Amino acid sequence: MRGLVLFVICSLVLFAAGSAAQVPVVPQGGVVNGASFRPANASGGGVAAGSIVSIFGSNLSEATVAATSTPLPTSLGQTSVRIGGIVAPLFFVSAVQINAQVPWGVPAGTSSITVSALGGSSVPANFTIQDSAPGLFSQTSDGRGPGAVLNYVPEQKVYAINTPGATINPGGRVLIYGTGFGRVSSPQADATAASAAVSTVTTPVVTIGGRQALVEYSGLAPGYVGLYQINAVIPTGTPEGCYLPVTVAFGTNVSNTVTIGVTNNRVNCSVATSGSTGLFLGGSFGYAAFSKITTQIPLVNPGLYPQPNDRLDAFFRRYQTRVPTSLVLYPPVGGGCNIWLFKSDSAPTDMSVTTDVGLNAGTLTLSRTGYNQALGTKQAGEYTWDFQQSNFIQAGAVWTLSGSGGSDVGAFSVTQTLPSPLFAVRDFGTVSGVFSQSSPLNISWSCPDTGDPVGVEVASYNLATKLVGMAFCSFLCGNGTGQVSADVLKQLPLSGLSAASIIAFYTPNPGKIPAIKATGLTQGAFGLVITSTLSGAQMVQ
Repeated sequence: MRGLVLFVICSLVLFAAGSAAQVPVVPQGGVVNGASFRPANASGGGVAAGSIVSIFGSNLSEATVAATSTPLPTSLGQTSVRIGGIVAPLFFVSAVQINAQVPWGVPAGTSSITVSALGGSSVPANFTIQDSAPGLFSQTSDGRGPGAVLNYVPEQKVYAINTPGATINPGGRVLIYGTGFGRVSSPQADATAASAAVSTVTTPVVTIGGRQALVEYSGLAPGYVGLYQINAVIPTGTPEGCYLPVTVAFGTNVSNTVTIGVTNNRVNCSVATSGSTGLFLGGSFGYAAFSKITTQIPLVNPGLYPQPNDRLDAFFRRYQTRVPTSLVLYPPVGGGCNIWLFKSDSAPTDMSVTTDVGLNAGTLTLSRTGYNQALGTKQAGEYTWDFQQSNFIQAGAVWTLSGSGGSDVGAFSVTQTLPSPLFAVRDFGTVSGVFSQSSPLNISWSCPDTGDPVGVEVASYNLATKLVGMAFCSFLCGNGTGQVSADVLKQLPLSGLSAASIIAFYTPNPGKIPAIKATGLTQGAFGLVITSTLSGAQMVQ
């Protein structure tokens, strides 16, 4: 457990030391929750007394130094911090980032921060202290993606980190790590690790997979400074999947969303019946997929936007070990929504570390009645068929993809019958492209197969605040409609004119996708993705 916690509360930063000491600068908005990293002006972007915060700026320190023991020091590398006039304990300092604990004695309300270093003291920057400001740590140290969550394994009576390859059962127990959960039942000294379990004054509402979980403990994590933990039980009836959203709420203060994997047998959740599959963890993979995209821009130019051509893309690659990623991860159907908030100038990036090489699969031939085209590899095991028209992919068509075999992948042949009718959105739930975050958003569609999932993304951008918000939800295709709740929409920033979008996409369940079976491949699939987008919309209050 100690290794996990140290991993999530430490951040790797790049810095450049100048030849002469310069005055530290902390801009307004430079103090953020040390777990969620949500912007200070975003929903859930606050900080609380006793919590871990990250301070961003310039010239903050002449050296990069981390604390090595507790009690934490109040000076590192000749850098010190005052929050609300009280000297703050320090975890880490560098030229551009400081990790510190907010002193317990700082009262709620408007406060200020000052950084002092060799170059002098910064101009005070104001920010708000809340009674509670929950933030959850993630394995990628950016507050998104797989959470810093431990599974309890009763057979071994140990805790193990939750990953797509090591999930938790419904009814099982997990430890969720975060900061900013607020006041606790016993007074704590600044800079000092909690010596025992100390409960929060308020019991939070913990939501896992869209369902309220039983909270058995909420309080300080023994042995750590500013770190909290929640012991919770996975609700029965939670759907299986790799990326179930987890949030913690203290009253109206709601945390960032992290994810966990849930299955009935604690194995790789890529075998679950719903939800996104696990990340590539090694082996060789072959994938081919038809794609059909339609776009509407109602506020700029009502009607359909000029359509891209229907196409089919294929690739064959060998993957090595990959660490957790903060890429978009949809929950399973009925499993709630994953929500991201970030500044437009600090968009999320793929933090995975992957080594992959293209595989030679020889010549691929795509055919159906009246069509036959063979292609050699484009580059690094990639192939593309561009059909030069937007209505080429037709419902009910029978397609065959065959490979001659190459030096890495053996010969194969796989047939796919496209569903009928094809998936299509009937109504995005807006009035001339405008929708309100105070009311549920209802998207309706026609569906080829009742058991398949439909993914829905709602995105909103506020030009004035530079805030971007995204919600990722999954629904059952056969219902013909999906509702994104007002509670979800209210966590996103209001958009300017033409600065919101709604995307719905359909792909069959993994069990219905024809498999590509060939020597040299660990796994292969011949899929279909249909995407409909309402772009240039507006979300109002």
